[in-house]
Amino acid sequence: MKTKSILFVLVSILFITVSCRVKESCELNHTGTIEITNNTLNSIEVFVDNTKVLDIEVGKTNTIIKPIGTYEIKCMHFPDEYIYTANVFECETTKISVPE
Repeated sequence: MKTKSILFVLVSILFITVSCRVKESCELNHTGTIEITNNTLNSIEVFVDNTKVLDIEVGKTNTIIKPIGTYEIKCMHFPDEYIYTANVFECETTKISVPE
């Protein structure tokens, strides 16, 4: 009987320890990351759903944190325009290389 009681307590402690982990901020906020790398010969302007969010210099990589969903990413340097669709999933990174 004592063995069963001790085993029950140990299993209970193990269960509580495993199930009570601290959640990451992306889990709490339901966000993911879009990572964009500029492989063009010029700096580019980046638009997400037609709203300018940043500029990326040649050879650089920037990230954008967005809520879960699907976004249209437009990277521009006149006259070149690159359009991508980014599917953002919770706590995951979607990578875009311009140009692909």
